[in-house]
Amino acid sequence: MKYLLSILFIIQFFGCKNYQHLSKNDIKHVYILYQYRKGVNYVGKYELYDNSIIYWDKQNKQIKKALASHVRHIEKLEKGDVMDIKNIIINKKTNRYRPIKVTPLKEFDYLKMGDGRLVYYGIMSDDIFIDLSENQVYH
Repeated sequence: MKYLLSILFIIQFFGCKNYQHLSKNDIKHVYILYQYRKGVNYVGKYELYDNSIIYWDKQNKQIKKALASHVRHIEKLEKGDVMDIKNIIINKKTNRYRPIKVTPLKEFDYLKMGDGRLVYYGIMSDDIFIDLSENQVYH
């Protein structure tokens, strides 16, 4: 039993799935659901375009839920600058997202990829990019 738990822990920690890095050349559109323009949002309270309010949690569960529920209105959202995102993710390593000491996100949006995929992402202060679809951090 002790060995079985150890093996399960190792599989869970390292995972068997290889993460495919976001290619800067594959990003076609950026759709902005929320963007905080005044610096760092330490409160963690987000008011969206439709006046709904989302509260931040360390695992970003409420944000992922909001992204999933607003995806049907994606064409109504403001489009962002693709170059801003490309400049943030270029030449960065990725790690699994482990919220130890984190700050609320200053923006969370959608990336429309060339192959039609829709990627949820968030940006913390200091331009730390988090792929919320796959729980990967670019640093």
